[in-house]
Amino acid sequence: MVNRTPPRIQTPERFQKTADPLPPSPLNNRNPQHFDDSPPRTSTPARSSPSPPRSTISSIKELPVVRFDQILDSCEPSLLHISPILANMGIASEGHLRAMKRLSEETRDKELKEEALRLGMTVMEWAILLDKVQAM
Repeated sequence: MVNRTPPRIQTPERFQKTADPLPPSPLNNRNPQHFDDSPPRTSTPARSSPSPPRSTISSIKELPVVRFDQILDSCEPSLLHISPILANMGIASEGHLRAMKRLSEETRDKELKEEALRLGMTVMEWAILLDKVQAM
């Protein structure tokens, strides 16, 4: 048999709260005297030295990127358009290009050239980039 009594609208009296379970004390925030005797607390944020404008920070971070783009743009013809391919390969700074120069030909061809060609760089673009890197 299914119980078809309507849901309760009110909490039964036995579950209703009748008294404050915590006695007043200086540590209990329910003690009205505690708040009456003390001034309201306000939190003040920690003071720190002013930071430089974001534009300065952004321009410092962008300097290696600008130099990297200048190197790619100085190729004839410009290789600036392959920057996203190089970034996808983890080559995003002048230091990375210099590291390419130090790799053995075998490692450079196996690890970098194959991936660059797979990502859409042409053989001619690879040759121009390699020539520029070796001239650095």
